[in-house]
Amino acid sequence: MRRVLGIAGLVVAGVCVASGCSRLLPPQSMSETKTLDQSVTSIKLDGRSGDVTVRGQAGLTKVTVQRTIKYHDGTPKQDTYRVDGGVLVLSGDCGSNCDVAYDVTAPAGLPVSGETSNGDVQLRNVGAVNVTTSSGEVDLADVAGTVKAETSNGEITGRGLRGGSVQATTSNGEINLALLEPGDVTARSDNGDVKLAVPTGGYRLTTQNHNGHRKIGIAEDPNGKNTLDLSTDNGEIEVVPA
Repeated sequence: MRRVLGIAGLVVAGVCVASGCSRLLPPQSMSETKTLDQSVTSIKLDGRSGDVTVRGQAGLTKVTVQRTIKYHDGTPKQDTYRVDGGVLVLSGDCGSNCDVAYDVTAPAGLPVSGETSNGDVQLRNVGAVNVTTSSGEVDLADVAGTVKAETSNGEITGRGLRGGSVQATTSNGEINLALLEPGDVTARSDNGDVKLAVPTGGYRLTTQNHNGHRKIGIAEDPNGKNTLDLSTDNGEIEVVPA
């Protein structure tokens, strides 16, 4: 019996070698950090799979890109990001069976846009945001500009939001937002709580949920300048003073 099992194991190993079972093995990894000489005025996500973090810092004039590539076979592509007309494009295409994650340090206030198929997006001290991920969390802090964030599967968190309207949409996950300045908010979750903290101001409020409590801790103003449109199919809705 042991001989039969041994032969079977050799057969499986042979099939793996022939067909490529490298995904069953721990990935190899490589990391590098580079400060860019080019001027960067905005950042675009053009990713396939991998987390992206952008941290804005006051006083910086250069952008530094740290990337970590994990791969299972072959040699990953070396040029996974570029600066095109002042736009730093972060690509997730590093080759077959390969993921690339980015941690970018940049001057404060740069706008960030684009999408990734699978990975978390974390943005700190940036300008206007327009990002989408098919599967992953979106975590925002200290955003000076409009916000549009969407994920099919994951939470959306935003705090210190100021300077424009906010749109947050997730098919599966909680939405938790805190505004630093009054603004319009549209927040929709198919499955998850929707929680919002807003500063003093006049707000017209629309809420809709089919399964969950509503806790409204601010005064509604039918003539208010800003609109809060909050909905979830399955979860609580909560609005409180910031």
